[in-house]
Amino acid sequence: MITVSSIELILPTFLTIISVILGIFYVVAPSLEPPDRVLGAKVTEEFRKSNKCKQIIKQYRIRGVMIVVISLVLGGVLLFEVSPLVPFPIIILLILGSVNYVTSRKRVILERGEIKEPNVRYAVIDTSKKKGFGVWFLALPWLILLGMLILGVVDYHSIPSELPFHINSNGVIAYAPKDPVNVLLNQIINAFFALYLHYSGYSSICFKTAYKPSLPRRVL
Repeated sequence: MITVSSIELILPTFLTIISVILGIFYVVAPSLEPPDRVLGAKVTEEFRKSNKCKQIIKQYRIRGVMIVVISLVLGGVLLFEVSPLVPFPIIILLILGSVNYVTSRKRVILERGEIKEPNVRYAVIDTSKKKGFGVWFLALPWLILLGMLILGVVDYHSIPSELPFHINSNGVIAYAPKDPVNVLLNQIINAFFALYLHYSGYSSICFKTAYKPSLPRRVL
């Protein structure tokens, strides 16, 4: 059985582990990229071996370590002072880590200069034979969501008058009164995800870009 004290220990420990993993990823990201990429930017082999590139990566890693340390220290302070704000350092880590990555990538692009792309011939992609199956397949999430809504409506009267809503940082379970919105909240949230996935899938199936062999530009 999970008690209040155990929840107070589990959450900070979990967030600390996540912070360390994210910090390690930010620091080692340049080493995980292919030879023609530095912080997501395409570069030449000469630039990757240059002192400018090595200096940018070094500064990026130093700032990454500092951001992780600040996040962990801030998390330790909030753990003993303001427990509901314990997740706040993770948000700080994500924001500052992303800013560090984007600004360092911009420096790489500015320092590398313009890269001339070779003349490439593109093939024409024909997806007309696969449109029907793909579009009908997108109806599956909506059928599942409709089934969940029907189950929620059918079982509405058998649900208790108060619903467990969430667990606070101090381990206290918060309850919400029974109403259609609270009962069907998960289904409502899932509907937004289903709508986004439906739009993305439909766009990728029905509006896939084709390429002319003689032109490197996109032609719908």
